[in-house]
Amino acid sequence: FVDAAYVFPEPSNPWYEEFPEVININDLDADQITNGDFIGVKIGDVNGDAQANGFHQIDDRFEGAFTIETQDVAMKAGQEYTISFTANLEQMAGYQATLQFDPQMIEVVDMLYENAKEPHFHMGYIDQGLITTSVDLNETIGEGLFQMVIRANADINLSEVLRISSRLTKAEAYNSSDERLDLALSFNGTITKNPYLLYQNVPNPFQGQTVIGFELPQAMEAMIKVQDVSGRTLQIIRGDFAKGYNEVKVSKEQLPQAGILYYTLETADYTATKKMIIIE
Repeated sequence: FVDAAYVFPEPSNPWYEEFPEVININDLDADQITNGDFIGVKIGDVNGDAQANGFHQIDDRFEGAFTIETQDVAMKAGQEYTISFTANLEQMAGYQATLQFDPQMIEVVDMLYENAKEPHFHMGYIDQGLITTSVDLNETIGEGLFQMVIRANADINLSEVLRISSRLTKAEAYNSSDERLDLALSFNGTITKNPYLLYQNVPNPFQGQTVIGFELPQAMEAMIKVQDVSGRTLQIIRGDFAKGYNEVKVSKEQLPQAGILYYTLETADYTATKKMIIIE
């Protein structure tokens, strides 16, 4: 976010000098009117197709697949494991994704970097089991990408609790010909298929509007149905949704009253339900 009053001295090189991203307002009163304004600039978008809060609208066609390899591990509660991730990096320009794990089952206690470097990862959502990554692979040595040091909180296989998704950053890769590739995670040479997932709505409880997110294993028709505690249907949202992460918005204005409601994701072969709360 750049101060709207700032004039770039070298428009062709916005990094020519450090630009202001903060406006200070001293002795702020509740009724004080200021002229502070920002212009939001999208950065870190490798191929220019990112749409904030709208990844489900992006074309889902790919020119092939790029696979990240790792070994499945039968983990024991209380033990730490160093997990290596590798890939064939020949003629690859980069990739981006959300690394998603179950924070109840495992903890990521450290990251070790190889061709994927520390600035390529954002750890701000790690407590939610989400690590976003965008990796530039123009110069690579070997096939190593990165390592994760994981502490297990239960006896469980790594493949059951770790996956690549588009929850925050859309999962895709790019080769040296600027072609967009699908991105997959392989355990012991077997590519995992992303399952159906219905997420808890955010925010919850909510007053005005909330977002319901869900994952689909492939592009398909799906429905979100909102019901009250008696089972009466209050709202139905139907659509043709993309493979991976999708989301729909539900507004309090379309619902009758505060209290507990249930929302259900339905497809031809899958159904899941969660609870949400509206407050006055």
